[in-house]
Amino acid sequence: MEPQGTQDHGRGHSFWQETRPVKNWVAGLIILLLFFGAAAALLIVPGQMHYLAGPHTYVLQERASLMDAGPNLMRSFTGTANGQEQRIMYSAQLQLETAAVETAAAQLQTVVTAMDGQVMESRRWTADSRPYLRLQVRVPVERFDESLAALAAVGEVKEQSMQGQDVTQEYVDITARLRNKQQQEQRYLELLGDAQSVDEVLAVERELERIRVEIESMQGRIQFLESRTDFASITVTVTEPVTPQWAGVAWDLLLQDMVQVLVDSLQGMLLFLSAILPWAVLVIIVLWLLLRRRR
Repeated sequence: MEPQGTQDHGRGHSFWQETRPVKNWVAGLIILLLFFGAAAALLIVPGQMHYLAGPHTYVLQERASLMDAGPNLMRSFTGTANGQEQRIMYSAQLQLETAAVETAAAQLQTVVTAMDGQVMESRRWTADSRPYLRLQVRVPVERFDESLAALAAVGEVKEQSMQGQDVTQEYVDITARLRNKQQQEQRYLELLGDAQSVDEVLAVERELERIRVEIESMQGRIQFLESRTDFASITVTVTEPVTPQWAGVAWDLLLQDMVQVLVDSLQGMLLFLSAILPWAVLVIIVLWLLLRRRR
């Protein structure tokens, strides 16, 4: 007769051998759950982290521009050519940084109004957790320099540039062609008064219609050139300063991304568990029933 301890040990060893497959399956399922849960969490993590603050994202490099020439800049572009006053289409771009975009928006509007200008377009958006404002304004060309200086004073200038397109020759050519067409129109009107037949009247009227279409086209182009040379276009973009950084990292954005990654990971784990858990329970029950039948 074997000792009681030996019998208990044998029964325990036998039970361990019988239940070992179940335990192996359970351990395997747990490992699979952890693996696929982590993979699912990584798949839904946002693909772009904003806390790495490289120069291409946050730093607006200053560059030399025509505005550095001072308040008399426009006078160096104006003058006369062959006795004809030059007509130049001016445009400028300003990129400003200020403590509060909303405050800057009100100040910019005040400047535009004081310069007898108009806001032609306004746009607001947010990028990398920074608010942006863009205004496209038109001001009288004689107040172009003054307007640029006043707009630049609203914030810290990070980038500025100016362009001038001389359209004097085009304006002179179209004006001369318009005068010729108007004289031609006058001659056809005289011919229309002297017409003796219906055919002559119709022929003259056809020519008058063609000439008047050309005159209207030229007048439209002249009005466009006058509008663009009498008023200058200025595009102002305003944003707020970059978040303070240390070692090239914006820590508040990093913290936001860490929290978001944690939330997304938990969401991925829950979604995966909700999909796999019923099947895992079913497999465990089937294995347990099979082991019971073996006993």
